[in-house]
Amino acid sequence: MSHRRRTGALLAVASSALLLAGCGGSDDADGAPASPPAASSSAVGSSGSSGTATADYDTIAVPDEFGGGTIPVPPGLTPGEPTVQDGKWKVEIDGIDKEQGIDFYREALPALGYTTDVENELLYTASDGTRTVTATLSAGPDGVDVFVEPAS
Repeated sequence: MSHRRRTGALLAVASSALLLAGCGGSDDADGAPASPPAASSSAVGSSGSSGTATADYDTIAVPDEFGGGTIPVPPGLTPGEPTVQDGKWKVEIDGIDKEQGIDFYREALPALGYTTDVENELLYTASDGTRTVTATLSAGPDGVDVFVEPAS
């Protein structure tokens, strides 16, 4: 292999490495991950805070600084590592069709006593007086991104 081809190949490998170096990191401005998820395979219980019957959901604990409590997770799915983005706690949930993910939160949150704030084909936002939860279409091939922040 000529010196010119070897140099070109090395530059291509180095460029690829630099591009991949930014993948999978934290979205937090400090580069630190948010508190690790405390996923629970226990169910939310037989009635939500509004007293209406609810289905059983897996849950994930939300850090106190973002409103605390738990939020539902579609059954059988494992949330990704939480991060902080724009001052909101964020968790990615893959393995579900994007629209089905939004529909899950559109049904689960009101059943748990949340009030719908915004609803369209791209996102669903609801609050319960303590925290606001927004489920949006994931940037990836499937799944949803769930953001939680203290209610304002």
